[in-house]
Order: sequence, then structure tokens, then C-alpha cells
Amino acid sequence: MTLTFFLHQAACGAIAAAGFGVLFNVARRLLPWCAATGALALAARTCLLEVGWSLEAASFAAATRRRPLRWIFITRLVWRC
Repeated sequence: MTLTFFLHQAACGAIAAAGFGVLFNVARRLLPWCAATGALALAARTCLLEVGWSLEAASFAAATRRRPLRWIFITRLVWRC
């Protein structure tokens, strides 16, 4: 896996997550956090696929890792603004 491919996947994940945030009327100040967690989740899934995990297992692992990150972003960073 090249760094370019990895960054491309992360950017696409960020755009998709922010797009879903707009679609579901998330507050504008929270959209960067949606993008960040989406990028991390897709980057994690891409890495796991590259090391040989199945698509289902990699997607599940990335989704379960995204949940604690979302909680940290919302409770520690966003509510204090």
C-alpha cells in the first residue's frame, strides 16, 4: 500500500462522512469532527484489508474503533467550545 493510496482513502472517508453529516443536518461546527472520524475509520479499514482481513471483519473493526473516537471528540472537545 502506498501513502498516496492511504491518503486518498482517508480523504474519501472524510468527504463521505461530512456528506452524511450534511444530509442528516448535523450542526456546522461538528462537521469537521464527522470528517475526522470518517477518515480514521476508512483508513483503519484500508489498513486491515491490506494485512489480509476479510472485508466484513475489517469493516466491523473499523466501526468499533470509530465509536470511542466519536465519544472522545464529542465529550472532550466539542462540548467545551
